[in-house]
Amino acid sequence: MATTIAIYIVFFIVACLLFSYLRFPAIVFKPVVVSAAKDLGINMDVSQMDLVFPLGLSMTDVEVIPQKRARRGIHLEKLNIRPALISSIFGNEKYILKAMAYGGTSAAEVGVYGKDLSVSFTFDDLNLGEVELLKKRKWFVLSTALSGSGNLELPKGLLIKGSGDLDAKLNSGIVKLGKIFAPDVQPVIVSSGTARLKMRGGRIEFNRFEVAGPQLSIKVTGSINLTSAPRHSRLALTVAINLDKQLAEQLGPMGMIFSEGKKTFRVGGTLQDPILR
Repeated sequence: MATTIAIYIVFFIVACLLFSYLRFPAIVFKPVVVSAAKDLGINMDVSQMDLVFPLGLSMTDVEVIPQKRARRGIHLEKLNIRPALISSIFGNEKYILKAMAYGGTSAAEVGVYGKDLSVSFTFDDLNLGEVELLKKRKWFVLSTALSGSGNLELPKGLLIKGSGDLDAKLNSGIVKLGKIFAPDVQPVIVSSGTARLKMRGGRIEFNRFEVAGPQLSIKVTGSINLTSAPRHSRLALTVAINLDKQLAEQLGPMGMIFSEGKKTFRVGGTLQDPILR
C-alpha cells in the first residue's frame, strides 16, 4: 500500500512539473536568447517563442544579423534549439539546431567554447533564389533545390577569421535571365551541379563549382576575399560558360559574344556590386 501511494505521489509531482514546463511562458527566455546571441556578435530578433520537449525552444520568424556593419541577415521561418544532453553531461556546451528557411530544411550542431564556435551542418532543398542577397538581381531570377553539408570553426564567432569546408549538390534549378541580356529568353533548366568550397584565412576558395543543363554548362574557379561586412567581400572569380546554339540565338546581340557557344568572364567587384569583365 505504501509503495502504491509513493508511486502516485511521484506521478503527481512529475505531471505537475511537466504541465508547468509546457505552460510556462517561453517568451520570458527571449531576452536571455537575444543577449547570448549578442555576446557571440549576432543580433537576433524573434517574433514568437515556445517551449518544446525536452528542454528546447521553438522560435518563429527569426532574423539573424551579424553585428559587424551588415544590413542583411538570415531569415528563418522556424528555428528549434535544444542542448545536446549527452555532451552537457560531460561538461561540453553543445546545441542542436533545426531550421526551416528558404524553402528547405537545415540542421546543425553548435559547440560553444567561450566566444569561439564550432559548427557542423546539413541542408536540404534550399532555394537560393529566396536569399535576400540574390533577390531582385538585374541579371537573373534563380530557383534551386540545393542540398549538402559542411563545417565551420569560428574564432570569436567571426566568419572572416574562420575556417571550414562545404560540399553541395544541386538537384535541380531554373534560371530566368534578366532583360539586361534579352527581353524574350525562356527560363533555362539546370539539371545538376556540384560545389566544393574551402574557407581559410578570410578567403573562400572554389575547389570545384560546376552546373550543367540541356542548354548550358557553367564552371567557376577563383576565390572570394571576405570582409567584416559580407556584402563588401571582394570577388576574384573566373566563370566559363558554354551555351547551345538555340540559347545563344535567343540572347540576340548578347549571344554574339559567345564564340562557338563559349565565353570566359572575369568577375570582380563585391558581392553587392559584382563587375563583369
